[in-house]
Amino acid sequence: MILISIKIEKSENLHQRIKKDQDDSFQELKLIKIDCVAIPVNKYNFKQSLPSFIKLESLYTVLEDIVNLAQNDKEHFLQSVRTNVATLDCNYVLLVFCPNYDKTVGRQIQLANCFRDILLYSLKCLKLYTCCLCLDDIYNNLIEDQNDLPKDTPINAFKEAINKYPDSLNWSEINFNNKNWIVVKKDPLKFKLHGISVSIYKQDITEIKGIDAIVNAANNLLQKGGGVCGSIFRAAGEYQLEQEIDQIFQKLGRNQIETSEVVVTNSYKLKSFQGPNYIFHAASPTYNQQEPQKSVEQLYKCILNVLQKCQEMKLSSIAIPMISAGIYGFPLFKCAEVFYQAILNFNFQTPLSIHIVDILDENVEILQIIFKGERLREIIQSKLDSAPPTDCLVGPIDLKSYNSGVVKMLFELAGPSFKNELEYKIKYYQTKDDIEYGQSFLIQGYKLKFNNIYQVLLISTPQNLNGNKSCLLYQVFLKILVETFLKRRLSSITILIYGILQQCLTNEEELKTYDGTKAINIFLEVIKDYQQKYNLECGKITILSNVPQFCTECELIFK
Repeated sequence: MILISIKIEKSENLHQRIKKDQDDSFQELKLIKIDCVAIPVNKYNFKQSLPSFIKLESLYTVLEDIVNLAQNDKEHFLQSVRTNVATLDCNYVLLVFCPNYDKTVGRQIQLANCFRDILLYSLKCLKLYTCCLCLDDIYNNLIEDQNDLPKDTPINAFKEAINKYPDSLNWSEINFNNKNWIVVKKDPLKFKLHGISVSIYKQDITEIKGIDAIVNAANNLLQKGGGVCGSIFRAAGEYQLEQEIDQIFQKLGRNQIETSEVVVTNSYKLKSFQGPNYIFHAASPTYNQQEPQKSVEQLYKCILNVLQKCQEMKLSSIAIPMISAGIYGFPLFKCAEVFYQAILNFNFQTPLSIHIVDILDENVEILQIIFKGERLREIIQSKLDSAPPTDCLVGPIDLKSYNSGVVKMLFELAGPSFKNELEYKIKYYQTKDDIEYGQSFLIQGYKLKFNNIYQVLLISTPQNLNGNKSCLLYQVFLKILVETFLKRRLSSITILIYGILQQCLTNEEELKTYDGTKAINIFLEVIKDYQQKYNLECGKITILSNVPQFCTECELIFK
């Protein structure tokens, strides 16, 4: 009995020690916010190949179709799953279906392409900020024949993928369970504006370090609110903040501040661990649809007041959230443009490092588009295989004969996986109503991702409006905006509009009637109606065509 008792105790101690070792090995990892973990799985033995810390039992039925698609692919196949991974405290798993049986390219190129695809899928398609992956696990699962390959093949292939990624990334190594894991993180967008340093990136403003001050998007009463304001009050200490705010109002002789006015308080608990010393409470204007220009002027003044306070207090750095976005109702692109103009026009007397941060990827991406000076509406004469970077390429599909025209070209550029997924969705998701009113299919970009086209949306022509071509084009254009900007919250799309016109307009006479100018005028009307109906701005829209005359006709009117 004593021996048994001792063995049980030792077994329990051993279990606790193993668990502690695992917890310790992930302690450093948990200091970094992980959005997504890439997990290699065997496409022919899926369930058994999942690691123990990935729990997908409730999704097995749904994933059966994905496994079938993966098995039809000679190369690696990626599929994201939204599920919580408690060990990593992340909400996305990117399944990397292996092995790769493609013999047309070398093994190191296969591996580099897989790593690059993982980065593009997680950071571009899903718009996440960080991704975690184990290079050796992916290498061992993806490449079955490793004979004569050097030991540093995985890290060399990974570095090649990092170098080919369209934006700047940084990465660090973490050890877990005797394996090296790589955590990849997007670098902030950094640039100089009149000698002033501006950085734009995703960040919880209450967790930012090494900054002199942060800005609170406050209400006029300086009361604890929701969103950013509520987070700052909780992180700094509500009682102490409220006490100081009461004292400020007593000195001012009033119980609220004016819209756009800025007052400064101590940061209290936020000072810990190199946090900010001050909180700038900026009374954020609410967007008024009846007086949009007044709202713009108030926001512009608010940002100038923040910058002026920095100069008066001789601060060297400040972090600013997207003031007036969110609950204050300011359209995101308009808000970003006001930020840009205010910083551009302010007369800086001393150097200042400005950090514009937000916890929403969409807001960060819109800020980056505006500050990089990209045109929000443009016509480009180009071939499909040299299209500009975009969240989503939009083109036409004829459901009766889809292996032709634009779609046939996409099959060639995107590869067999694209064709397999499209055929699967046409087979299982098509209904009579879809044929009548038009259907859309959102497909991964697959090999198009390497050309910075991350997703493809194919739109079929509604059959219920064939008689009225203006109404037909209006409905198709509106469906494009709803499917991309409203439903999927994309920031940029590229439209193969001439291909869509060719599908909607059945003969040369109709194409002449609805020339570039008339088609673009209908599209501009749709954009205006969409923004009024949904109170939501369209993102960046690029029109791509290889027809020079069409581009010439459209360019001036679309600017």
